Amino acid sequence: MKKTKTLFCAITAALIFLLTACSSAPEERVVKNVVINYFELKGYTVVHLDIAEIRPMPMGEKQYMGTPGFDVVLRSITLEIKDDADEKWSLEKGKQHSFSNGIIRIKKRTGPVKDWIIVNISGIPVL
Repeated sequence: MKKTKTLFCAITAALIFLLTACSSAPEERVVKNVVINYFELKGYTVVHLDIAEIRPMPMGEKQYMGTPGFDVVLRSITLEIKDDADEKWSLEKGKQHSFSNGIIRIKKRTGPVKDWIIVNISGIPVL
């Protein structure tokens, strides 16, 4: 009887831990808004955005007691430059740049407002 009770408590504790440790991915429309807002603040207009997948960040890169994070795999993204940039970069207003297979990592912001923010971008070389 005592073994059964101990086993039941261990299984219950494990289930509670698993259910509270895992968080659900944000909706695709939320992710699109985060990406669009980010690039607009950087001086670009998002002309096209195709999200392939939203997946949890790798276990080895998670922080203990950190906020949830997800990798957003982009099939493709097209950015248009809003304003002329520095001459050495030869970025002209209205010029479009397309990228494929980029990954954007998003995490939930800490603090009172729990919105999503971009913490890393790979495969999209923009200023």
